[in-house]
Amino acid sequence: MEDIFIFGVIFIVAVCEIFLFKNIMVNYKDCSGYKILLLIILAVTTALCAVAVIIEGCNMYENTKNLNLNNLTPDMISSLNYEIASEKVSIIRGAIVGLSSFLLTFLVFLFIKKEWKREIDRPKKKWNWNKIK
Repeated sequence: MEDIFIFGVIFIVAVCEIFLFKNIMVNYKDCSGYKILLLIILAVTTALCAVAVIIEGCNMYENTKNLNLNNLTPDMISSLNYEIASEKVSIIRGAIVGLSSFLLTFLVFLFIKKEWKREIDRPKKKWNWNKIK
């Protein structure tokens, strides 16, 4: 189970690093600061939600595995069932928040990309050599 957790964290960090640093910091230096800040905040929120969902999934797996033990009292079984149910709810909440922040990150990224393309396509002022003497 630890392998899944480590793989998930490495994947999330790699995706955030590639997305933020390569695409934003290198290609879109001319954008306003608040858009890039919003994009960074949303991407970090997505990554944190993904890590939280992975951790809760690992905890739920361990509790489900512990539920199958033979020497459990009814109180322990009910507390494990309660923990499993609460972990399912937190996984669903984390997934919804993470996916919505990912979609917002993607929309902000598309907006920045469109703005950058518009800036490139705008005609630039040229020097008027007749006015220079």
